[in-house]
Amino acid sequence: MNIAKRMTLGVTINNLLDKDPPIIPARGGALTYSINGWQNSPVNFYDIYGRYIQFSVTTNF
Repeated sequence: MNIAKRMTLGVTINNLLDKDPPIIPARGGALTYSINGWQNSPVNFYDIYGRYIQFSVTTNF
């Protein structure tokens, strides 16, 4: 959204409905442990933090 000729505002929402990732058990049905704690979904494919909102302001001088 352009506020003035030199300023732009933006909003980004990731995972708007705060949907949990699918449960994918490791081999043998066990949970795996990482630095983020016990998990059952690969963090390479799913965001483990849930919903987040990002605001941005861009200006030109």
